[in-house]
Amino acid sequence: AQLVACIFSVAYAETSCSSPVIAGTLQVLVDGLPKSVYVVDSSESGTISVKGNAITLPHGPRVYLAETCAPAMSSDMFWFPDFTKYSLSFTVDVSAVGCGCNGAVYLVNMPSATITSCGDYYCDANYVCGEGCNEFDIMEANNHAAQVTPHKCGADGTSDCDGGGCATKLVGFGVSGVAIDSSKPFRVELAVGSVGAVNADDDEASSAVATSTTYSQEGAVTVVRHTDKNCGASYMEGMQPTWQNMVVTASNWGDSGGGMSWLDGDAGCSDSTSCNKGAFTFSDVRLCSLEGGNPGCSSVYDSATENDDGDECSGDAWYGWWWCKGVYWLEQSHPWWQWVLAGSIGFLVLALMCFVLRVCLCCVACARCFKRACSCCPCGSEEGKEEVAPKPYRRTRQVRRARGGGELKSPLLS
Repeated sequence: AQLVACIFSVAYAETSCSSPVIAGTLQVLVDGLPKSVYVVDSSESGTISVKGNAITLPHGPRVYLAETCAPAMSSDMFWFPDFTKYSLSFTVDVSAVGCGCNGAVYLVNMPSATITSCGDYYCDANYVCGEGCNEFDIMEANNHAAQVTPHKCGADGTSDCDGGGCATKLVGFGVSGVAIDSSKPFRVELAVGSVGAVNADDDEASSAVATSTTYSQEGAVTVVRHTDKNCGASYMEGMQPTWQNMVVTASNWGDSGGGMSWLDGDAGCSDSTSCNKGAFTFSDVRLCSLEGGNPGCSSVYDSATENDDGDECSGDAWYGWWWCKGVYWLEQSHPWWQWVLAGSIGFLVLALMCFVLRVCLCCVACARCFKRACSCCPCGSEEGKEEVAPKPYRRTRQVRRARGGGELKSPLLS
């Protein structure tokens, strides 16, 4: 019993942390194996709830994940997963985050060189605390809208940062959304992969980076991909050196509806609606090896790679290409009228196939069973058709009531 107590006390000592800047210890999974990281709250708000594998973040604070328990903010305390080797996934619930608010989970290239105006080492592409750095917003969302945005800085990684970023909004996201229903928890996953790219100027192959951000819920999957082709020349490639030095960060902010119109202005939110300051929860944080093969790690990530021409279905035979395109289309979110149009086209194709099948079966049956072509088959030849003799007239008694009450017999019976 003393040995068990001793082992438990050592394990607890290694994961527990008593520090004014640590809100709690978060349990994460790395290829299915448990790992403890620390939730850093530099504002020392005391309002953040950390229980097991879940963080509930109220409106206001910003948190980071750290590798070590430090008594105060330190530049070497943060957790730096290698995102060139692992995908990052988590479950999130933004059902209580209303219009004008922004529940965000993202990566930033921390730490900054010095302590910033926020009293920590935070940096981002909008210089919120005075320092700039590369940023990737895995999720910026409320219960009406969500988007994924990479933000690239200049060659030095700190200047000329793109504050607007290469933003992509999710289609079909929202309360009772056709793809992701924000009133329920959903899963988010980010994977970074290398893609083959061709330099149009010198035709030399170069290395580029693509990101694949997957939102999934109850079988519905929406994938957002960012490459140099949809973000601009060398945009994602310019972020490549930072993927091994990104810190997992989360924040919950927002004030007036007008200030968040870039996120939810076209999703039914009014500029006059202020943020309701609702909390959001993200949990079950996992790192999964991009090489796969670990049965203890469940991941919805498939592939962040694309072909050189940007067509994930190229290289297949023509029938495989159509099948791939169809499956890819079904995985995406679309307006209702596109679903109606696709359904109508599918119905017409099915009806045509049924007609052709019926005709062919009819011809085969006539040829094999009756040794002749049938008149009911359009594909049957006129030659060889046998005339069908009319049915013999069956002698029946025709009786009808005459005006005088008598019977009128058929001439054949008289």
